[in-house]
Amino acid sequence: MAASSNPVSSLFADRRVNTKILVLLAITSLVSAVVGVLAITRISLVNTQAQTLYTGNVKSLDNLGQTRIDAVQTQLELTNHSLATTPAGRATYLANIQAGDKAVAADLAAYTADPMKSARWQKDIATFKDSWAAWQKVRDTVLLPASDTGDVKTFTRMRDKQAQPVAATALAALADLAAFERTDAKSVSQTATSNYHSARTSVIVVLAIGLVAALALGLFIGRLITTPLKKVSAVLKGMAAGDLTLRADVSSKDELGMMATDLN
Repeated sequence: MAASSNPVSSLFADRRVNTKILVLLAITSLVSAVVGVLAITRISLVNTQAQTLYTGNVKSLDNLGQTRIDAVQTQLELTNHSLATTPAGRATYLANIQAGDKAVAADLAAYTADPMKSARWQKDIATFKDSWAAWQKVRDTVLLPASDTGDVKTFTRMRDKQAQPVAATALAALADLAAFERTDAKSVSQTATSNYHSARTSVIVVLAIGLVAALALGLFIGRLITTPLKKVSAVLKGMAAGDLTLRADVSSKDELGMMATDLN
């Protein structure tokens, strides 16, 4: 084989056969490593966003929903207190009301443990806290005393006039928070889906490029090995037929080139 003017071809042609094979294996391994690292990195990003969706939205919605349930239940216990006909019954419902207050406080603390920077979110939280505190004040200073004395008329009038409006405002704030969380969850989900498709495309593209590069290099190195072998084989066949004038035109300095030189 005549000396190539391509320095890259000459570099590979002069390497030992096992070196050529090792280079091919190294390139293939490098492609695999790059694809693997890229896949792991992008999958890690998608996983992080999935965790954000759970901890930041799904879990938050659960805490928020529990806050609403406990708030409504506490209001129902107040109604039961007003309907109780015995001191023991009223004491039981009062204990339930106090437990409800603690549950609402715990639920709200869990929900607000990771606060959002959104002005809407902060406004709704402040509205709920203020309205719920106002309802508790009316309950403790007006409604429970009226219930204890059996003053149904005062209880009903003040409940409708003072307690129910602030309770409705508190529950409306929770409903708006839930709507905000669902919107935010949808946005995070869409981002995660987009990143998944992007990651999949990136991995496929890098894998395809790597496979093409590895295949091209394999063919190139294979040609560097098989072409000299064919020339040496042709000379050997000529010698077997009695023709001693043939020459193996191989200029590489690897094992095949040395074999051709010795044969010539």
